[in-house]
Amino acid sequence: MHLDKKIKSIIEDVLNRKAKIALQKEDIREDIKVVAERMGVTPAAVNRIMTLVDRERRKGDILHSEREVIDAAEILAGINNHDEAPSHVLRLSLYEEEEDVLSHGHSEGFGERLLVECGMQRV
Repeated sequence: MHLDKKIKSIIEDVLNRKAKIALQKEDIREDIKVVAERMGVTPAAVNRIMTLVDRERRKGDILHSEREVIDAAEILAGINNHDEAPSHVLRLSLYEEEEDVLSHGHSEGFGERLLVECGMQRV
């Protein structure tokens, strides 16, 4: 293995940059803790918010999709106490042979064939 001055210099530069990045990451973690404390939430919640914002900015339509998922979860959990309908329609579709299954419990593969549709999108 050949290590000349140029290679050593490059390696040192990479190590220095990695150290700077580690310090920046630590600063970011501390900033997130401060924001979380001020908001009254956990740092994980702040990270989730930032992730959603980043994805929305890059791809778009992320927040709408996430809202639909949360609305569906509220309905299924029985905690949607809103007088208004949620922003989407939750519809359970069954294959013909499964319509009788609902009154008899469950059948093998039933969960795999149950379709949950939010609005016009299949989830």
